[in-house]
Amino acid sequence: QTKSGTDIPDKLYNLEIWQYDGSGKQIGGKALGNVTVGSTITASLTQATNCKLLLVARGASADFESLSGKTLSAVQELKVKAKDSNINAIATNATGSDLSNMTYYLLLEDVNITSDGKIESPEGKDVRLLLKRLAVKVRLDWVLAQEMTGKDYILKEVKLCQVPAHYRLVPQTEKTDKWGNVYPTSVAEFVDVYRLTGTNIENGTIRTQTVWIPANARGISSYSNSPYYRNKTNANPAATYAEFV
Repeated sequence: QTKSGTDIPDKLYNLEIWQYDGSGKQIGGKALGNVTVGSTITASLTQATNCKLLLVARGASADFESLSGKTLSAVQELKVKAKDSNINAIATNATGSDLSNMTYYLLLEDVNITSDGKIESPEGKDVRLLLKRLAVKVRLDWVLAQEMTGKDYILKEVKLCQVPAHYRLVPQTEKTDKWGNVYPTSVAEFVDVYRLTGTNIENGTIRTQTVWIPANARGISSYSNSPYYRNKTNANPAATYAEFV
């Protein structure tokens, strides 16, 4: 599950705001550098309707190069291996300046920029900008029940499997009949994040593992309406899952 937390950065590092027309051509925007949370910023946008707006805080030790001069399609091709990223080197309990290497982003697909500089939805309402963290924090807790240990079962391995291998600034979405819109696409590269054995999974004692991973949103299934039906048959084939041996 997801929940709000206190792990917010002290600044948006290497913040950039870029505006694109319907074809994905860059028509406005600015690289703003490091912006302290709570401060006011100014960026030059072009008056337009039905345009796209991309906000990216690339991080202090940025994995991604500046987006200046790049088309939206070129930005969508940018990726970095999660295992080699500065994001995955961040402590999972980091706050403030310790989150300086985290990347944040927001892509507004359809907005209007008015003559007086307002960002509006097509319905004419002001838009609130809420950036998303590029990485997802996944915490897995487990305990082998006494009923199992009493029958001489031993937990030998705990694995987190089929996680997207790359961070992308703009997730590549895929429309499916059964699960709706999902991302990344099913043709993306997936990897197993960890495989724990031995004392890491001591039997009869709760153990926990927390990691950063690229988001793997696999849609909603009407079949999985109770714990009994939340199984491999009803899951998207590219879903991330835990395996206990």
